[in-house]
Amino acid sequence: MCIVTRKTYPKSEMLRFVAGPDKVLVEDLTGKLPGRGSHVLPSRENIAKLLKRSGLKAEELEQRIDRIGKALLRRLLDGLNLARRAGDLSWGMRGITEYVEGLSCADERQQRAQPPMLWLLAADSASNTREKFNGQCRKLKAITQSEQEVFELLDRGHFGAVCGGNEVAVMVVYREGMVRRVRADIVRLQTFLAP
Repeated sequence: MCIVTRKTYPKSEMLRFVAGPDKVLVEDLTGKLPGRGSHVLPSRENIAKLLKRSGLKAEELEQRIDRIGKALLRRLLDGLNLARRAGDLSWGMRGITEYVEGLSCADERQQRAQPPMLWLLAADSASNTREKFNGQCRKLKAITQSEQEVFELLDRGHFGAVCGGNEVAVMVVYREGMVRRVRADIVRLQTFLAP
Protein backbone atom coordinates (compact mmCIF):
# COMPACT_ATOMS: atom_id res chain seq x y z
CA MET A 1 0.00 0.00 0.00
CA CYS A 2 1.26 3.48 -0.85
CA ILE A 3 1.85 5.32 2.42
CA VAL A 4 0.74 8.63 0.88
CA THR A 5 -2.29 7.73 -1.25
CA ARG A 6 -3.37 4.78 0.94
CA LYS A 7 -4.10 2.84 -2.27
CA THR A 8 -2.73 -0.55 -3.22
CA TYR A 9 -0.39 -0.89 -6.20
CA PRO A 10 1.95 -3.66 -7.31
CA LYS A 11 5.09 -3.52 -5.20
CA SER A 12 7.28 -3.33 -8.33
CA GLU A 13 5.61 -0.01 -9.30
CA MET A 14 6.34 1.67 -5.99
CA LEU A 15 9.48 3.19 -4.52
CA ARG A 16 10.63 2.08 -1.09
CA PHE A 17 12.00 4.48 1.52
CA VAL A 18 13.76 3.50 4.74
CA ALA A 19 14.79 5.60 7.72
CA GLY A 20 18.55 6.13 7.84
CA PRO A 21 20.57 6.22 11.06
CA ASP A 22 19.85 9.95 11.35
CA LYS A 23 16.08 9.26 10.93
CA VAL A 24 16.08 10.89 7.47
CA LEU A 25 14.18 8.93 4.83
CA VAL A 26 16.41 7.38 2.17
CA GLU A 27 15.14 6.10 -1.18
CA ASP A 28 15.80 2.40 -1.72
CA LEU A 29 15.81 1.85 -5.50
CA THR A 30 16.71 -1.83 -5.22
CA GLY A 31 14.31 -2.58 -2.36
CA LYS A 32 17.09 -4.28 -0.41
CA LEU A 33 18.23 -1.79 2.24
CA PRO A 34 17.85 -3.06 5.79
CA GLY A 35 15.07 -1.78 7.96
CA ARG A 36 11.36 -1.42 7.78
CA GLY A 37 10.40 0.33 4.58
CA SER A 38 7.58 2.58 3.50
CA HIS A 39 6.36 2.29 -0.08
CA VAL A 40 5.09 5.18 -2.17
CA LEU A 41 3.80 5.46 -5.72
CA PRO A 42 6.73 7.52 -7.05
CA SER A 43 5.04 10.61 -8.46
CA ARG A 44 6.77 13.90 -7.66
CA GLU A 45 3.72 14.93 -5.63
CA ASN A 46 3.66 11.75 -3.53
CA ILE A 47 7.40 11.85 -2.88
CA ALA A 48 7.12 15.51 -1.84
CA LYS A 49 4.31 14.71 0.62
CA LEU A 50 6.32 11.85 2.10
CA LEU A 51 9.54 13.84 2.41
CA LYS A 52 7.77 16.89 3.91
CA ARG A 53 7.02 14.69 6.88
CA SER A 54 10.80 14.47 7.40
CA GLY A 55 10.94 18.23 7.91
CA LEU A 56 12.82 19.14 4.73
CA LYS A 57 12.70 22.79 3.71
CA ALA A 58 11.23 23.69 0.29
CA GLU A 59 14.59 24.15 -1.45
CA GLU A 60 16.03 20.94 0.00
CA LEU A 61 12.85 19.13 -0.93
CA GLU A 62 13.06 20.12 -4.60
CA GLN A 63 16.74 19.18 -4.78
CA ARG A 64 16.03 15.82 -3.20
CA ILE A 65 13.12 15.10 -5.56
CA ASP A 66 15.28 16.02 -8.57
CA ARG A 67 18.02 13.73 -7.28
CA ILE A 68 15.51 10.87 -6.95
CA GLY A 69 14.36 11.44 -10.54
CA LYS A 70 17.95 11.28 -11.77
CA ALA A 71 18.50 8.11 -9.74
CA LEU A 72 15.40 6.48 -11.29
CA LEU A 73 16.67 7.36 -14.79
CA ARG A 74 20.18 6.10 -13.97
CA ARG A 75 18.76 2.80 -12.67
CA LEU A 76 16.78 2.28 -15.89
CA LEU A 77 19.81 3.02 -18.08
CA ASP A 78 21.98 0.74 -15.91
CA GLY A 79 19.41 -2.04 -16.32
CA LEU A 80 19.38 -1.62 -20.10
CA ASN A 81 23.18 -1.63 -20.13
CA LEU A 82 23.20 -4.79 -18.04
CA ALA A 83 20.74 -6.41 -20.47
CA ARG A 84 23.01 -5.46 -23.37
CA ARG A 85 26.09 -6.94 -21.71
CA ALA A 86 24.16 -10.12 -20.84
CA GLY A 87 23.03 -10.52 -24.45
CA ASP A 88 19.39 -9.85 -23.52
CA LEU A 89 18.99 -6.71 -25.64
CA SER A 90 18.67 -6.08 -29.37
CA TRP A 91 18.75 -2.52 -30.65
CA GLY A 92 18.34 -0.60 -33.86
CA MET A 93 16.04 -1.63 -36.68
CA ARG A 94 18.65 -4.01 -38.11
CA GLY A 95 19.10 -5.81 -34.77
CA ILE A 96 15.38 -6.10 -34.17
CA THR A 97 14.67 -7.26 -37.73
CA GLU A 98 17.36 -9.95 -37.46
CA TYR A 99 15.92 -11.09 -34.14
CA VAL A 100 12.38 -11.35 -35.55
CA GLU A 101 13.64 -13.11 -38.71
CA GLY A 102 15.53 -15.59 -36.53
CA LEU A 103 12.32 -16.39 -34.70
CA SER A 104 10.39 -16.83 -37.93
CA CYS A 105 12.91 -19.52 -38.98
CA ALA A 106 12.61 -21.38 -35.66
CA ASP A 107 10.21 -24.30 -35.30
CA GLU A 108 6.81 -23.77 -33.71
CA ARG A 109 7.81 -25.12 -30.30
CA GLN A 110 10.78 -22.72 -30.10
CA GLN A 111 8.60 -19.80 -31.20
CA ARG A 112 6.09 -20.38 -28.43
CA ALA A 113 8.83 -20.93 -25.84
CA GLN A 114 10.24 -17.46 -26.42
CA PRO A 115 10.71 -15.43 -23.25
CA PRO A 116 8.61 -12.37 -22.58
CA MET A 117 9.84 -9.31 -24.42
CA LEU A 118 9.72 -5.62 -23.77
CA TRP A 119 9.80 -3.33 -26.81
CA LEU A 120 11.13 0.21 -26.37
CA LEU A 121 10.68 3.12 -28.77
CA ALA A 122 12.46 6.45 -28.24
CA ALA A 123 9.95 9.29 -27.89
CA ASP A 124 11.76 11.33 -30.54
CA SER A 125 11.74 8.58 -33.20
CA ALA A 126 11.00 9.58 -36.79
CA SER A 127 7.68 8.51 -38.31
CA ASN A 128 9.29 6.08 -40.77
CA THR A 129 11.13 4.39 -37.88
CA ARG A 130 7.83 4.10 -36.02
CA GLU A 131 6.23 2.44 -39.05
CA LYS A 132 9.07 -0.08 -39.37
CA PHE A 133 9.00 -0.71 -35.62
CA ASN A 134 5.24 -1.33 -35.66
CA GLY A 135 5.71 -3.66 -38.65
CA GLN A 136 8.20 -5.77 -36.69
CA CYS A 137 5.80 -5.83 -33.71
CA ARG A 138 3.04 -7.14 -35.98
CA LYS A 139 5.36 -9.77 -37.48
CA LEU A 140 6.39 -10.98 -34.06
CA LYS A 141 2.78 -11.13 -32.91
CA ALA A 142 1.95 -13.31 -35.93
CA ILE A 143 4.90 -15.62 -35.14
CA THR A 144 4.44 -15.98 -31.38
CA GLN A 145 0.66 -15.50 -31.19
CA SER A 146 1.17 -13.10 -28.30
CA GLU A 147 0.96 -9.35 -27.82
CA GLN A 148 4.22 -7.54 -27.11
CA GLU A 149 4.52 -4.90 -24.42
CA VAL A 150 5.68 -1.59 -25.91
CA PHE A 151 6.88 1.49 -24.04
CA GLU A 152 7.64 4.85 -25.60
CA LEU A 153 10.05 6.88 -23.50
CA LEU A 154 13.28 8.86 -23.29
CA ASP A 155 15.09 9.86 -26.46
CA ARG A 156 17.50 8.38 -28.98
CA GLY A 157 20.46 9.91 -27.14
CA HIS A 158 19.66 8.04 -23.91
CA PHE A 159 19.21 4.76 -25.79
CA GLY A 160 22.38 5.40 -27.75
CA ALA A 161 24.39 5.91 -24.57
CA VAL A 162 23.42 2.39 -23.53
CA CYS A 163 24.44 0.93 -26.91
CA GLY A 164 27.78 2.57 -27.52
CA GLY A 165 27.22 6.23 -28.22
CA ASN A 166 25.29 6.53 -31.50
CA GLU A 167 21.62 7.47 -31.38
CA VAL A 168 19.31 4.45 -31.16
CA ALA A 169 15.55 4.65 -31.67
CA VAL A 170 14.38 1.10 -30.85
CA MET A 171 15.27 -1.70 -28.46
CA VAL A 172 13.94 -5.08 -27.41
CA VAL A 173 14.72 -6.57 -24.00
CA TYR A 174 14.23 -10.30 -23.55
CA ARG A 175 14.70 -12.92 -20.86
CA GLU A 176 12.25 -12.94 -18.02
CA GLY A 177 14.40 -11.54 -15.20
CA MET A 178 15.69 -8.66 -17.31
CA VAL A 179 12.22 -7.86 -18.64
CA ARG A 180 10.84 -7.77 -15.10
CA ARG A 181 13.60 -5.44 -13.84
CA VAL A 182 13.52 -3.04 -16.81
CA ARG A 183 9.70 -2.94 -16.85
CA ALA A 184 9.59 -2.01 -13.14
CA ASP A 185 12.19 0.72 -13.69
CA ILE A 186 10.27 2.09 -16.69
CA VAL A 187 6.95 2.19 -14.83
CA ARG A 188 8.50 3.95 -11.83
CA LEU A 189 10.27 6.51 -14.03
CA GLN A 190 7.11 7.17 -16.09
CA THR A 191 5.12 7.66 -12.89
CA PHE A 192 7.75 10.12 -11.67
CA LEU A 193 7.80 12.05 -14.96
CA ALA A 194 4.02 12.17 -15.43
CA PRO A 195 2.54 15.69 -15.18
